[in-house]
Amino acid sequence: MNDHTLLFCDTDVHKFFTDRTNQAKKAVDDIPPSQFQASTDDQIIEHVRSRLEVTPLKLYRDRAEMTEQESHIDVTHNSQYATFPGERCVVPSVKVIISIPYFGDKSLWRIKPNPFLLNSPRGIIQTRCGQDAGILSLEIHMPTGEEPSKFKTRFDEQLTLIETFITNQTRNIATYNQQLPAQIRGFVQARRSRLEKQNQVRNILNIPLARRPGAPEVQPLAVPRKLIRPLPPPPDTKPEPGVRDEDYEHILSVIRHEGRSFETTPATFAKHDEEELRDIILAHLNGHYHGDATGERFRKKGKTDICIEAENRAAFIAECKVWRGPKECTQAVDQLLSYLTWRDCKCSLVFFNTKIANFSLAQRNLASAMAGHALFVCEISPSQAGEWRFRFKQPVDEQRIVTVHVFFFDLLSVTGVHT
Repeated sequence: MNDHTLLFCDTDVHKFFTDRTNQAKKAVDDIPPSQFQASTDDQIIEHVRSRLEVTPLKLYRDRAEMTEQESHIDVTHNSQYATFPGERCVVPSVKVIISIPYFGDKSLWRIKPNPFLLNSPRGIIQTRCGQDAGILSLEIHMPTGEEPSKFKTRFDEQLTLIETFITNQTRNIATYNQQLPAQIRGFVQARRSRLEKQNQVRNILNIPLARRPGAPEVQPLAVPRKLIRPLPPPPDTKPEPGVRDEDYEHILSVIRHEGRSFETTPATFAKHDEEELRDIILAHLNGHYHGDATGERFRKKGKTDICIEAENRAAFIAECKVWRGPKECTQAVDQLLSYLTWRDCKCSLVFFNTKIANFSLAQRNLASAMAGHALFVCEISPSQAGEWRFRFKQPVDEQRIVTVHVFFFDLLSVTGVHT
């Protein structure tokens, strides 16, 4: 979507949620019977919920940017300007466009919330296919002779109106998201009842069902993963670190997917700081690990950006940093290692390049800076471009080796380049 139009005025929010509830029923009914019966109720509910839960809109007002240009405006019907009857009057003007990043379900810009205000705002919505993020642009066009303070007043009025719509809509969404699992459970139970009746018919007839040649084995539905915690250690032995290799690789794959999504729309994500980029990654990690990923979790000597932990047993920690040069590597490694307890052996550093030109040189500087760290042990061959994996000694126990996977994502936009 990319047009200048009325917002929040196409579809009633009740109809929007009714349609999604119907989609949830259809999603349950469309699951092949064999797969449906191979899956638990909770697996099916989570599978459908994750597809149909709504992400509310969030504006990043503090990341707004402005452009201005000279233009002309028609003031024929403006009583402040003297015109002859039937004569068109055009005067010099200033056109200001304020662009504000947003995150959330892009279809919500068309949905009327409850309560609904009659005075719908206008805006230009720019999105990318498949991305729940984009830019809201507000246009303020006034004659050059107007007081500059009027531009600020007009902007505040427009943005306040939009934020009111979003607030009302977010309340509607919270109710829908809260009720959705129970609605899906009702659909699941109704279908199980129908399938049970079919099974009764099959049992009465006592004739085996024909199996399609080459049909694959039945697999339960894919649902968000849950970290599998190790069992408690036997007496007189040290517990092993709290994350399996396959979970570690899957966590990294989620971060990799998000970072590459950032790179496809750098103008949108480069405006965010470390904390905001981290929060977006956290949201997607929690989609895979049932809310086990947290931000700013206190560790041994400080706070770490991303932590997956249960029952005081560390599973994974990571630091997110904006790249400012090779010195950032040494400081980031020191910071990460200072957070580790003896249980932590698998972690990650995530660098975002938003300002520095010549990304290839920056990558070489990163690798050499890591190798020069005092606790560096070795580099492991990376599996992906723009990624590295290193082994370091723990500061308090050099016999224990830490694995650090490093991501480097280039979010450099055309503007704001520094060398």
